[in-house]
Amino acid sequence: MERAPKVKPKEGYFERHRIVPGCMGGKYVTGNIVWLIPEEHYVAHQLLVKMHPGNRDLIYAAHMMGQTRKGNKTYGWLRRLFSENNPMQPGMTNSGSFKPGKDHPHKSNYKSFKPGEQSGEKNYMFGKKNLAISERNQSKVDCPYCEKSGGSTIMNRWHFENCKERGI
Repeated sequence: MERAPKVKPKEGYFERHRIVPGCMGGKYVTGNIVWLIPEEHYVAHQLLVKMHPGNRDLIYAAHMMGQTRKGNKTYGWLRRLFSENNPMQPGMTNSGSFKPGKDHPHKSNYKSFKPGEQSGEKNYMFGKKNLAISERNQSKVDCPYCEKSGGSTIMNRWHFENCKERGI
């Protein structure tokens, strides 16, 4: 960590890493941030687990980094490849997600709703029949064993020849 740059280098692909991990109270503040190449970042997380083997959050972070990767060289190659093919937009983190509090670049395409704005008659589904709950154009059938009725699909699955009330 001593040799790692404290300011993001202008050339190459680097990942931000907290010296004191977030799960141990570390924040993204000057003095607690270093910029590592992906291979170093991968190894740093492996070392943190070795230093603190009982810390579940550190184990989880290292596990997620190694989920589909077979060592730090493959991890570095995949991260660089991803970075080259998916340039970051303003407000994005290294993982490709947006920072909390930052606006998504396409947010203007979404409506912002206030509480109560979609309730009752103002709701676009008001008065419409929800097909997920409705009969879905199925015919109703009755089970001869338990006398329950319902849509043909579910009744054929759980009743008739499969009915618990059927005396075998």
